[in-house]
Amino acid sequence: MPSIQPRGGRFQLRVKHKLLPKPYFSTFDSEEEAEEYGQVLMSWLRKGLVPQGLNIDAPQVADPLVVQIIKAYEKLGPVTPADTQLLNATASDMLGVRFSQVTSAWVDSYVKRLKMTVNNAPGTIRKKVGLYGRILDWHIRRSAPDGGTAQTNPFRTLPRGYSTYTREETRLLAAAPSKVLATVGRGAGKVKTAKRDQARERRLHADEEQRVLLALRGERLPGAKWVRPPNPDLEMLLTVIVESGLRLSEAYTLKVSYLQLGRGFMQVDGSKGRDGTIKPRIVPLKPGLIEKLRTYVEGKDAAGLLFPYWDGTQAGKKLATRALVQSFRRLFAHAQVDAFTEHDLRHEACCRWFELRGKDGRWLFSDVEICRIMGWSNYAMVLRYASLRGEDLAIRMLS
Repeated sequence: MPSIQPRGGRFQLRVKHKLLPKPYFSTFDSEEEAEEYGQVLMSWLRKGLVPQGLNIDAPQVADPLVVQIIKAYEKLGPVTPADTQLLNATASDMLGVRFSQVTSAWVDSYVKRLKMTVNNAPGTIRKKVGLYGRILDWHIRRSAPDGGTAQTNPFRTLPRGYSTYTREETRLLAAAPSKVLATVGRGAGKVKTAKRDQARERRLHADEEQRVLLALRGERLPGAKWVRPPNPDLEMLLTVIVESGLRLSEAYTLKVSYLQLGRGFMQVDGSKGRDGTIKPRIVPLKPGLIEKLRTYVEGKDAAGLLFPYWDGTQAGKKLATRALVQSFRRLFAHAQVDAFTEHDLRHEACCRWFELRGKDGRWLFSDVEICRIMGWSNYAMVLRYASLRGEDLAIRMLS
């Protein structure tokens, strides 16, 4: 069991367990931090697991645990909701690891484990490495002596393409796929494979959109064994997303008062602001969408929400998002729209903004203007979302 004793203005944690060759000692600035870390460590030991990198001989002074650095960063640093979610999911990766242990060799080993043990996709690996790179950057800047040179962050020395599975890693995973299973996260229990970056270029074709709308209106689809009940709210939500490009949470949190139908735009509480703050923007409304919204808002409270999916609380957002993602998944499966997700609607919307022409036949919006509409501050997102079909680009030369 862990015990905590005051030591010269600090607090020393002592953990004794049969899995440890000798008692583990660590010193913390506060009793609360020592107690919290002791509880986390004991929870792993009770499961029969010794955290990776736990070093009972590591120096205890002026060499903080990475988890301590993370806690300080969460209190003082620029933490976004996405950062918090990723930290909660990866906290065990850094359990027992001290700052001095995070060398280039350690980081190489960490990336290797993300591939071969956790079996993450390259994009997920880059997110984890990027997050811990930012955290250590923050710590190194704060701890560097005045006028001194800051030390190198090992997470920043990784070579280009580090997240891509090498030929050797691919060969090892393919050698005995029936014996190699992922053991962590949502991939637990699945055969490991060499993951690749997946570009989302799925467009919603006209016949697929027609089937989806028919299903939402309660009509029987060809070959369907049953009929879905009419769902005008979900139909309007889908229409708003695909004709505007709003993120799912931005759409279902819209208020009726945000719609300026007479002026042809709507106000949006952007969900990707720094530190989780709201990043408001103005999104233009296409004429067809204006007419549908005008009909939909009849009789609704101007101060209320446009859609009935959210209870107005922060916790309710997670429930609403989860429920709606499932609803769209079932809808697309029923309409036989294969390999299509709710988020693909935003990709489709981006492409429609690019393809939109004015009355004079010219393209209506520039790339920069579409960035504003979609809520991006990084132009690279245009290249990621603009899944323009080759046949559509060919038509431009003929028109």
